[in-house]
Amino acid sequence: MGYITTEIANITEPTVTTLAGNPNFITIEGKEKPISGKLRLNKLFDIMIVGEGQNERKVFYNYSAFSIKEKASGKIHHFMGRPHGFLADTIRNIEAIDNNIYDDKNYTFYNMEFMYGNTEQYLSLLNTLVENPFFKEKYNLVLENEENKTILFTAKGTGYEYDFELIEFDQKAIILSKTTANKPTVRLSLEVTSTDVNDKTTEIKFVDTATKTPQSLKATIDESEVNSETFFVAKNKDYSVTAENIRACMINNSFLRSHFHITIPTVIENGKVKNGTIIWLTPKGKGSAYTFDSFEINHFFIKKKEELYEVSPGDSILEGKENCEIQIDMYKDVKYEEQNTNESGSYITTLSKTYSGEPLWFDVNTIWANQNKYSDSFLNSGYDWCDTGTETSFRFTAKSFDGINHDTFYYSDRLHSLTGYCRNLETNNLSEYVYDTKDDNVIKPLTRQPILTHIKNQKQYFNFILSDPTRNDETEINYPEHRMGIQYKIYTQSGSYLNSQTLGIRDKSKFGVVNTICLNIDAVIEKYPNAGIVKACLWRNGRAISEPLVYNILPSCLYKVNDFAFLNSLGGWSSFNFGGTEQTDFKSSVNTFYRTQTPDFNISSRIESIFNKEVTEQFIVQTSPIKAEVAEWLKEISSSIAVYELSTKRYVIIDEMNVKHNSKDDLFSLQMKYHYTDSYNANIK
Repeated sequence: MGYITTEIANITEPTVTTLAGNPNFITIEGKEKPISGKLRLNKLFDIMIVGEGQNERKVFYNYSAFSIKEKASGKIHHFMGRPHGFLADTIRNIEAIDNNIYDDKNYTFYNMEFMYGNTEQYLSLLNTLVENPFFKEKYNLVLENEENKTILFTAKGTGYEYDFELIEFDQKAIILSKTTANKPTVRLSLEVTSTDVNDKTTEIKFVDTATKTPQSLKATIDESEVNSETFFVAKNKDYSVTAENIRACMINNSFLRSHFHITIPTVIENGKVKNGTIIWLTPKGKGSAYTFDSFEINHFFIKKKEELYEVSPGDSILEGKENCEIQIDMYKDVKYEEQNTNESGSYITTLSKTYSGEPLWFDVNTIWANQNKYSDSFLNSGYDWCDTGTETSFRFTAKSFDGINHDTFYYSDRLHSLTGYCRNLETNNLSEYVYDTKDDNVIKPLTRQPILTHIKNQKQYFNFILSDPTRNDETEINYPEHRMGIQYKIYTQSGSYLNSQTLGIRDKSKFGVVNTICLNIDAVIEKYPNAGIVKACLWRNGRAISEPLVYNILPSCLYKVNDFAFLNSLGGWSSFNFGGTEQTDFKSSVNTFYRTQTPDFNISSRIESIFNKEVTEQFIVQTSPIKAEVAEWLKEISSSIAVYELSTKRYVIIDEMNVKHNSKDDLFSLQMKYHYTDSYNANIK
């Protein structure tokens, strides 16, 4: 759907077409990035003359030694260059003093040549590293290019066990650059083994990895000194009491409380349950926010142990940093002709969150959720197509920001958000309602309406969503196969097929994204007095490309029309007839004030006068008996933000809707109370 410019994140892309009233998520997570880097050799030795006269001598200084320390295990591997070839001959011929030991079993040796950039020297070091158990098991090593003057290394996997550090080396000789893995998350146990504390300087000190903030909890044997940062060592009580005191002090610390579960498990001794003496700090998450740079206790009364809890691999977004910011730049009104460019649409805002190694999510519908966008053009479009006006086109870019550098790594395609809603926990995906001119798929009309009835002069609406990837191809305009419309299929009440007719035909290039048409059912059944059922489908190139909307025809002599149009839950227009009883409640109230009687009064003078009059007008309509599935659908559209009384084309406010069930025939009736948004005297109550 979108495209990635930098392979630094795993992205769960949002849905292309959704309802604005429900979330549409994008999830971003850094990839597990293996450790990699380069190793180069520079000035590995010197031959220098020291002393004067008879004390003058030549000395060979070897700078080539270095050591690798495995971070996970702490094991150290030693390496050293040993003079070889012309260099060894030179040292021997000039009788230079070499005090280095080249048979030390703790070291692995590689050939050191006279010229710093000698290819044989790099090949020897490469072969030496390849045979080392740590590098052999965990790394791929190669020479960088045809010059063979740099060794490249890449870990075979991800995690802290692959990380190492260079120690005991000369910076002029050994040049190493590498990425690192995140520090592993550990679970700490603190066991109270004594209460023999007398020194007031006894404390627990720690520094968290994320903020590098030093903190401490102090011990005391003076009850008056106990506070949120000082715990009491109960000398004359069981060790478990001191453990509980330490735990309470830790819970008062905001960092420990927020990032760790702090518990003291009970123990069983001789079949009896006893209070424990071991405090456990278990991380609530993983990554640098849940680790310590240091955690020290300067007294033996607490025994500390660390257990590896979870290893966090190197993160491709963080690149060794503790955290960064992920930013989502939002653009709206993206046009068809610009949807594949990086400059389309109008910038709206930037959503941002801090990324610390845990997956992040953004709801890209959050901006459109309350805009309630729609068009009432359908009221005056007759039987022609019109734009429903409920769609917002938008796109976004995702980038990381480390405080200095912005790195854009993802561009979305054109996305669509429709004014609408569904239940909170339902899937927010309108793909089954989208007709794609390229795929030529069969879709559902943009409504959840069941089979309905139709009476002459009643208005019914058909809605669909169009995706037209080839819209800008001028060679396709006005091709017969690209014309679309509504196909009506006419049946008797028993289901016998009578005929079909196609109306509302136009070229696909003339459609918008969300389209509405008032169905001309009366025209197609005019010639068929025994028509009992009409099925309306979206049509293209001689075939139906949607599921049908089905209407059972009722005689107009027995039923009246009082229909209303609702903006349905999917972002299209639907209508329903309230052909049952009607009622109007009309009330007026008055506010008055009193005038002072003056000498010039007469019988027509006003002592009490009107300040204003308020009018309350409410209409009550009811449906004819309806089935359960129709009543259920009407409950859904009762949440509509836009309702029109079609006989007057007035926008109305629904005050109340009530469903009544008749258990005798298992039918329902629905009563709707509503009012207009204006009043007779423009004074609305």
